[in-house]
Amino acid sequence: MAERLENLAGQIYQMLTGLVPEGSEGHALFTQLKDEELQHEQRVQLLQRRYMRDRALLLEQEAMAGALQEVIDLGESLLSRLQAMETIEMKEAMELTLDLEQRFAVAHADAMLATGDRRLRTFFQQLARQDRAHASLLSRNR
Repeated sequence: MAERLENLAGQIYQMLTGLVPEGSEGHALFTQLKDEELQHEQRVQLLQRRYMRDRALLLEQEAMAGALQEVIDLGESLLSRLQAMETIEMKEAMELTLDLEQRFAVAHADAMLATGDRRLRTFFQQLARQDRAHASLLSRNR
């Protein structure tokens, strides 16, 4: 689930890079955020590989799924909307992504609270912090 969320965020930012003028500040910002989301996805994959034989962590992932599913559904809906567009106003793009990053931060914080495993709590705490940093960056560039 966490991997899907990070991949989805990367896809959304990738889609936005094609909807805003190339060379614009928005294009550069969305490219940066896409790259960061893909790095987050790689970190999730690394964590999964590292602990894939740990049955307790597999059960923890199932417990956290509910915290992430709602925001995954929201992200998939946004991605579908963006795929139907030919262009987007920067103000709208910033508002949509700011809202999404804020929701990602809450979902990661909820996942952190849903787990009893210290390693996963630390990991999701870091993801929530990075989501808040993305939201702050988007807010400053609105």
